[in-house]
Amino acid sequence: MLARLNVENVRFIWLCRGPISDTTSETLGSRKRFIWEDCSLPYDSDVRMMVAKSAIVITVADDFFDIEGSLSDLQTLTHAIQRWDDKGLSAPAKTIFHALDNIVQNMANKYLRQQGSDIRNELRDLWYETFESWMTEAKWSRSESLPSIDEYLKVGMTSIATHTIVLPASCFLNSSLRPSNLRPSHYHETTKLLMIISRLLNDIIQSYQKDEDEGKLNSILLHMENNKDLDIGESIAYVRGIVEKKKEELVEHVLMDYSFASDDHHLQKLCTHLHLSCLKVFNMFFNSSNKYDTNTEMLDDIIKAIYSPLQLQSSNSNLTPPLSLPLESKSMKLLQSLKPNLEP
Repeated sequence: MLARLNVENVRFIWLCRGPISDTTSETLGSRKRFIWEDCSLPYDSDVRMMVAKSAIVITVADDFFDIEGSLSDLQTLTHAIQRWDDKGLSAPAKTIFHALDNIVQNMANKYLRQQGSDIRNELRDLWYETFESWMTEAKWSRSESLPSIDEYLKVGMTSIATHTIVLPASCFLNSSLRPSNLRPSHYHETTKLLMIISRLLNDIIQSYQKDEDEGKLNSILLHMENNKDLDIGESIAYVRGIVEKKKEELVEHVLMDYSFASDDHHLQKLCTHLHLSCLKVFNMFFNSSNKYDTNTEMLDDIIKAIYSPLQLQSSNSNLTPPLSLPLESKSMKLLQSLKPNLEP
């Protein structure tokens, strides 16, 4: 029930902000980021809502950079995030800025009340780092530039924006985590590994074909460009090998964090669980196909996870059957109504 209320709450907040475009409205309505409801945070946690809201902003802003905004619009928005001022922004960009400002203000105010420190500037810098990476990728795409694989990964591990979600949330889960840990030079190794793995998982499964069609860069396409004697399958296998190696490294760091949880240099268990939940999300999206960028692939899973009652089989006829979500639920009707509209 709380998961369902959280989804409806998040949708209400963002629909009240006003649609940015038909594409973004469809994105919010059907296909992206609801899976954050399945993370390790308590169901009634304020941090869970922070994670969900941040994920939605990332989805909207990333689509704006990939699809909707002109290069001039993107540059203006990136500069606005840098100086944290909405002057000169177009209506869609201003919507993104105000939504982001609302999240940052709420997080900073809550942290100030709980911990007595102001992390407003650190949060703004964290988001600017992400927007700057999207800007770099947009320039590469539109100029048809080919960075080195190292340059691509340095930017790509930031543009995937997993750290933009898990690091602020971790500040509320671990009172000993310093605000300086929100700055790139202080990222924990577990966070860095999560960022790289998430990026490469995104690249591996079908995304390379989508990126090639849209003129975007991808680690697999770059590997093929630098190794012209290899076919696509060999390049995918190469990148998948990197992912498996990085996963092993992440597990090693997680085990160290569990062994030395009292040490300030190591993440506490709640933070580690959040990192692992994020990895679980990306594995689910991209384990066998790119479900993240399809309109209908995950819709049934979302409905089953959040709306449909559990079906219990028992010989005890006295058990009370689980309650179903009322059919008049607005969110349920919305999800069901999306199916015919999104089918090709």
